[in-house]
Amino acid sequence: MKSARIHVDRTESHLPTASLVLLSLLALLLSSAGCGPATETECRTSNDCLSAQFCRLSRCVYIVSEESDQSESSGNDVGHTPDTDPTDLPADPSPGSSDTGTTTDADLPGSPDLPHPCPEARRPEAGLLLINELLPNVPTGPEGDANADGSRSAHDDEFVEIVNISPHTLDLEGVGVANDTSIRFTFPPHCLAAGHGAVIFAASTSGAPPPAGEGFDTWLADSRFQLANDGGRVALYRADGQLIDEALYTNAPPRSLNRSPELSSGSFAHHTTLSEDRLFSPGTCADGRPLTSGCAAPNDLPDGENNEGDESSSDPSPPDDAQPAPDASNPDASEPG
Repeated sequence: MKSARIHVDRTESHLPTASLVLLSLLALLLSSAGCGPATETECRTSNDCLSAQFCRLSRCVYIVSEESDQSESSGNDVGHTPDTDPTDLPADPSPGSSDTGTTTDADLPGSPDLPHPCPEARRPEAGLLLINELLPNVPTGPEGDANADGSRSAHDDEFVEIVNISPHTLDLEGVGVANDTSIRFTFPPHCLAAGHGAVIFAASTSGAPPPAGEGFDTWLADSRFQLANDGGRVALYRADGQLIDEALYTNAPPRSLNRSPELSSGSFAHHTTLSEDRLFSPGTCADGRPLTSGCAAPNDLPDGENNEGDESSSDPSPPDDAQPAPDASNPDASEPG
């Protein structure tokens, strides 16, 4: 560059100046592209480097691209919504599993703990919560519309009725209702009062469960029960996988199966053996009384509760002293279906 300063006529030459400008621009471009010494300044610690660099092998190296990759990777995990339907349960989840894979407000950092809806409630277990009625084989025709959505469906109208037969309120959170192979419904936080029931229908054309009634609530299953008519199993599991109750059946008739006696650990009988004019009774006793009544048969009621002594009563049952013994044959009983 020394020759550039020798001028013949002592007049500024534009060629050397333009060359210097081009060289300066080239140096800047090389520096910004990471090819010049500015990108790898000598260092002993990262404190000797720019904020976007760290010291590696005595050289300041940019880490912008690595941070970007990590940020992009973590962005796929944080707040990512799985491309799956949470109601499509696995083919064979562990019994009692209540993990749907979704994130609730309570799972988010800093979210306040919501008060428990029934802090004094007991955990359900065998002998406190039972399956009282189930409908695997939906009757044909309009009379098969168990969920009262206006249409009969062999799948949607299947239901399972469970009842709290204990004197305590039960916390049903995490309780799962399963068929032969998998959990089909898991209860959200819910308090089931003593003597009350819950009816889980397989589905509904309206997308909403039927209205609740006296002494019972209604729900729609997470996925259809798919109960086989020729035999199967319905089971209740706690959130920890402990079995609460189960119902085994074979050759289900086109009517529901009920505990006999109702609200007991007795075997299952055809609904028409308990109430000959009803095919099912989700949410009530077989004869239509509220579950909170205890569903005791008329001849099982204590003295004074069977009839009021009113001779004009429409109750066709004879006085208590004329009732047959519990183990006697009753010629007026309806024939099992």
